[in-house]
Amino acid sequence: MCSVRRHERLPLEVPIILTYEDAARGMQYVRGRSLDISASGMRVEVPHSIPLRSYVTVNSQKVSLAVNASVRHSVANRGKYLLGLEFNCPMKALAERLAKETAAKTASLEAQE
Repeated sequence: MCSVRRHERLPLEVPIILTYEDAARGMQYVRGRSLDISASGMRVEVPHSIPLRSYVTVNSQKVSLAVNASVRHSVANRGKYLLGLEFNCPMKALAERLAKETAAKTASLEAQE
């Protein structure tokens, strides 16, 4: 089977805050968590849907992340929503750095147990 993905997805589970403009309610802030990241985007889990094509800012203090993206995919999953976000500018180096940092922290925590 041929993959249509342009970039490899790397696991990245960190808390995030999405900021976006809602036409009826103004600026909105949504807490969630990232699931994975690639050079061109990321998959996140949030408590409610955000309209397709909405522009969002993704922030995570845990991994020093602040990036602009647009919502390309949204699906309900066990009472939450999985969003596919596409970065405005591809960031291969960022995706690789974040995945390495997360893997190193996980390994360190496992070694302490």
